[in-house]
Amino acid sequence: MSRILSLCLALLASFCLVTAAQAEEISNEFFVLNVPSGWQKTISPTQANGALVVLVQNPKEKVVVSVSITPVKMPAKQLAEVTAKNMQAGGFTVAKPVQQGDTYTVEFKQNAQNTSGIHYFSSNGERGGVVTIMAPSASQIAKGKLFVQENLKPVDAKLFPAKY
Repeated sequence: MSRILSLCLALLASFCLVTAAQAEEISNEFFVLNVPSGWQKTISPTQANGALVVLVQNPKEKVVVSVSITPVKMPAKQLAEVTAKNMQAGGFTVAKPVQQGDTYTVEFKQNAQNTSGIHYFSSNGERGGVVTIMAPSASQIAKGKLFVQENLKPVDAKLFPAKY
């Protein structure tokens, strides 16, 4: 009996630790983003010209994640192509958009800032969803992808990819 009680107490303590480790939850009409310990909100959810932007980072891992919802009525492919063209004009090295289900991805690099990243462009016909992960290395970008996969919960699934 004491073993069962000890096990129950240990599980309860673990649950409390997991709950305490979750620093914050950002919730809006488009998504819920859990911001666990080690991550911090850099920009609170802001709205300008109908766009919603949330920026979080993990300073230790040097990973930045941005989630944007824009009132742009254009397909994901077009949104990716326009953004890639603008980034190239701004001095980024940009790969061609790649289709991933209903989402298009664009990988980019800026040597001057030692930054690489990937954009995920999605659309529901009324709005565009853009998730951006930036970091100095591929392994750090992979950590950002894992963070997004585990912590971003779409309200409108068409605004986000199924997998990062």
